[in-house]
Amino acid sequence: MIILTLLAVSVSIISYIYYTLVYKYQQFYDHFKRQGLPCYRPFVSPGWSFLQFWITWKKSHPWEKEILADRDSFGSIYVLPNGSLMVNEPEYLSDILKKQGTYYVKFNSLHMQMEPILGMEGIVLIEGKPHINARKCFNPVFHSVKIKAMLEAISDITEKTIDEWVSTESRKQIPFHQEVSILILKSVLRILYGIDEGTLVSEIQVIVDTYENMTNLIYYRNSNLMYVHPLLSKLPICQKSALEKYNKYLLEFVNKIIRDRQAKRIDRDDLLGVLLSSENEFTDKQIREHVLSFITGGYHTLATALSWTMFVLMTKPTVYEACRNEVDTVLSGKEPIYDQLDKLEILNAVFHEVLRMYTPVPLFGRECIQEHFIGPYGRQKIHIPRGATIVWNTNAIHHSTKFWRDPEEFDYTRWMKDEDGNAPKLAHPCCFLPFSFGSRNCIGRSLAIPEATIILAIIIQRVNFEMVPGQEIIPVIHLTMKPKYDIYMDISKRSN
Repeated sequence: MIILTLLAVSVSIISYIYYTLVYKYQQFYDHFKRQGLPCYRPFVSPGWSFLQFWITWKKSHPWEKEILADRDSFGSIYVLPNGSLMVNEPEYLSDILKKQGTYYVKFNSLHMQMEPILGMEGIVLIEGKPHINARKCFNPVFHSVKIKAMLEAISDITEKTIDEWVSTESRKQIPFHQEVSILILKSVLRILYGIDEGTLVSEIQVIVDTYENMTNLIYYRNSNLMYVHPLLSKLPICQKSALEKYNKYLLEFVNKIIRDRQAKRIDRDDLLGVLLSSENEFTDKQIREHVLSFITGGYHTLATALSWTMFVLMTKPTVYEACRNEVDTVLSGKEPIYDQLDKLEILNAVFHEVLRMYTPVPLFGRECIQEHFIGPYGRQKIHIPRGATIVWNTNAIHHSTKFWRDPEEFDYTRWMKDEDGNAPKLAHPCCFLPFSFGSRNCIGRSLAIPEATIILAIIIQRVNFEMVPGQEIIPVIHLTMKPKYDIYMDISKRSN
């Protein structure tokens, strides 16, 4: 009897593993293949990828890296080896992200990866009605009237940061990505949570370092295929304990922010005030994880985009000169104000071109929760079964000759208004996706562009900067596409 029981249990376990790591992915692969969609490679189940990777002691590398490098070989829609469908076609993406967006959720492996830094009930990862309700509560925080006040605070913090950078007349070398990460995190803490950054100087540095360490660990664990199944992600291997330690520190920092506001009993209409309002009925866990999401998600992607912008300015002298001349003309030596930002057309165009060429988050994905068809009128309809995973490579879309003239050239003029003052029109709304699209687009998108513009304007206005020679600037994708070794630059105070 015992033997039969053990046999039954063993068969059940093996069947479960086979279904979850092989069978269902094979079904999706075959389903898309039968519809005539091209296949990137023959089917390779996540289970076999995991075994092969560890049996060969990590000598066989996952094929995911090839996807980001290969933009054109298989067209804009094709089947990946694990049964996912790559959709780099805007007309189909608009169905997924907007028209039929309610049929999709973020897939499970993304939840496993991002939970330690964003929280399962934070604004980035929550789904369905809780997400809709949270967006309704948070949208007023990012109203244009409030953004104007936010930008004044951001300008103040940027000015103080540059005062520290150029406290003497001598030249100074700084790691820009790290420094701008600290600057933006200070801004997030003040404008969303009402925290005077001067009280948390040492902790802010630790938070930036903690986040960097966590993204590196998540990348390491993902490279070791720890997220192909929930059971694997829970095993105490591949730096699991280190990731948990960093997560604990982040949550302690978040809890301190919440407790300090509750103790002071200050009623503010910032994000933390909205979260703590009894009218909105957020649970303690939701409050904590929303705060966490806005801290980590609110600074890192923008810091990455600004780092690549500075890289462009330091390596393209004509672009730098055009931006500097515009800043000097528009600002006339004064601090920038909200009403001047629209006049910084070149700087704004340069930042948009950076978002196109150096997309902070190059790979996105969703899981289908209700079968349906996607595809515009007059083109092939693709049947998406329940449980299928859809991914898209934003970097490939942003560099496609279908939608961009000379896509490999950095040309900020493509974003400039024409002689009649008309803004340029995109080939399709989904061919430029730095903030995603539809109901799940970035909630802070209305702040990100003016925030970046004002920070860049102040830096250009007050500082001379140039690349430290001999650096190897390598983009790496650890959740975001950031410079692997930072970007070091020599700075000095501008004479005027």
